[in-house]
Amino acid sequence: MRIDENGDKMPKKKKWSSRFYEKERTELFKKQKGRCGLCGKLQSSFQRRLNLDHNHKTGQIRGLLCFYCNKFIVGRHTFESATRLIDYLKVEKEMK
Repeated sequence: MRIDENGDKMPKKKKWSSRFYEKERTELFKKQKGRCGLCGKLQSSFQRRLNLDHNHKTGQIRGLLCFYCNKFIVGRHTFESATRLIDYLKVEKEMK
């Protein structure tokens, strides 16, 4: 059973599948001009199409990312951990 941050029971998680979101994918692809939302590389430079990035807790779609950016940059961070990473890198910059 899943419990939310307020301690309330949550309904059983539905399986998330990007195949239900082709309309959104097409709109994002046009909006992002066929580029990864982070690194900016064109989809045509990859063997796979861009991934539909989404919040795993809410299901909210964020944008299209290449496999690398989705798995190794966004996939390993939350907003809080990304903020800590930025703060950490600022310290290095201030030391110069």
